[in-house]
Amino acid sequence: MKVRRIPLLGRCLDATDALKTPTGDEAYDGDGLVPRSIRLLKDKYLDLIIYTYVALDPYSSDGHDGIVREDGVIMDDETVHQLCKQAVAQARAGADVVRPNDMMDGRCADVLETGFKAFSSSKRRQPPCLFTVRASDSNFKAAVVAGKVPEAPPVPPTPASPPGTPVVPSLLIQRCPRRNRRSPALRLAFQGTTLSPANFVHPLFIHEGEEDTPVGAIPGCYRFGWRHGLLEDVAKARDVGVNSVVLFPKIPDALKTLTGDEAYDGDGLVPRFIRLLKDKYLDLIIYTDVALDPYSSDGHDGIVREDGVIMDDETVHHLCKQAVAQARAGADVVSPSDMMDARVGAMRVTPDAGGF
Repeated sequence: MKVRRIPLLGRCLDATDALKTPTGDEAYDGDGLVPRSIRLLKDKYLDLIIYTYVALDPYSSDGHDGIVREDGVIMDDETVHQLCKQAVAQARAGADVVRPNDMMDGRCADVLETGFKAFSSSKRRQPPCLFTVRASDSNFKAAVVAGKVPEAPPVPPTPASPPGTPVVPSLLIQRCPRRNRRSPALRLAFQGTTLSPANFVHPLFIHEGEEDTPVGAIPGCYRFGWRHGLLEDVAKARDVGVNSVVLFPKIPDALKTLTGDEAYDGDGLVPRFIRLLKDKYLDLIIYTDVALDPYSSDGHDGIVREDGVIMDDETVHHLCKQAVAQARAGADVVSPSDMMDARVGAMRVTPDAGGF
């Protein structure tokens, strides 16, 4: 396992006592211990993600997180001001994530907003990548063992802007997501979504009968019967890592009614196919479509009154029975596709009451 994220703790790095003061001014010295260590690490490992702790106690002569008045009162606002300067110094040195570790009120918002409003992503020090001479790993380790730790490289100059670039104040934004995307290593560390075949759901169109029939509206797709192509198609999907399927049935016209009662028949088309699939692939994740339109003689998602009004509550009652029938057959996820009001809440309560 490769570890590419490390925290730098001021207290573990042990700032020299001679540099400690009641106001912890060493905390925001751009050439202090933490900034120098950041630059040293970034020079050796450009894609290393460095966390730093923002707190005054490693730099305070009294060891407190905050500036202490002579009567023992913690000076909250003045401490937060120092913390903001500390965060900026660490970020300017190349820190990727600054983490407040103190107990001051309002410091998170202030460190992010006040501290970085003058230090947006375009003004951040970018890691050096040109004309940097790096020692080999063996030479670097040998120097450390011998007590000759290489000096941290100097802070590189701020890259020049193109001619004609306007001089504007930084935007007063509290969140700047681009900071988390400025390098491949950071994107890998903070990405919120990762797609893989395990996230995909393979659609299966099914019908009564043994044989597979082509779907005219979707070239290359088939409605599967129970005998031939269904299990083979699922096996191919599983071979490439797709282990979830969703069933879309074609119900014989003779079974369709105005109220779609076939939808909740425990021996209907969908429950039978669920049991068939689960019998072959016990760990297969099966989604089902909860809606009345495949079972309705007028093709509508809801029960329609003679004057054309959709009967919402009555339709939801049927949808709940349909969801329970599918869950009882072995469905893992029931997914309503109708447009009835309040059907999700009702559908959640009904299967729960049935023990699903």
